[in-house]
Amino acid sequence: MMTSIIETFSRNLTNVAKKNLKDMNEEQCQVVSYGIHLLVSDSIKMVITLAAAYFLGILNYTIIAMVSFGLLRSFAGGVHAKTWTGCLVANSLMFYGVVYLSIYLPTSHRVPLISLVFALCLIVVSVYAPSDHKCKPVVSRKQRKHLKTLSLSILALMFVTSIICTYQPISLIIAFSALAECISILPLTYKITGNSYGSV
Repeated sequence: MMTSIIETFSRNLTNVAKKNLKDMNEEQCQVVSYGIHLLVSDSIKMVITLAAAYFLGILNYTIIAMVSFGLLRSFAGGVHAKTWTGCLVANSLMFYGVVYLSIYLPTSHRVPLISLVFALCLIVVSVYAPSDHKCKPVVSRKQRKHLKTLSLSILALMFVTSIICTYQPISLIIAFSALAECISILPLTYKITGNSYGSV
């Protein structure tokens, strides 16, 4: 139901833009409508996730998890949920899971654990990133190379930040967020979730 509401809102707002911008063609209208749909949809999911995190008392940690995950995902790609509700539930469970694991995981070996996590992430990103989707395909080898370079750069930045940060929950949140993103680009994850790759 939420998807239908967002689609209607996006379509109506696009029609308003089309009336005021006479030179907009049908293809441009579709691009604008899709952009509005993504913006509104993602904004609503973010507000719901953060509101729940606030009442759970983990708002700041959840924001760190979202930023860490989202930063790497922007370039490395990954699977998508089939429905709006499925995406909301999956993302919320993942972010809260990362946060609670980072808070309550009993370990006195922070640096070795983080190093192991990022070593695994480095292998996955080197082999599989960028992992595109049929709704957001990588259209050329040049783009693929560029996205892989950025993914590796972001991963390196996250590793350094995670090591430098001596406050264990935040340090682990950054590491486990990277791991969660890397799991989302694995071929096995695509197969399990029924996702399809893009054109290249």
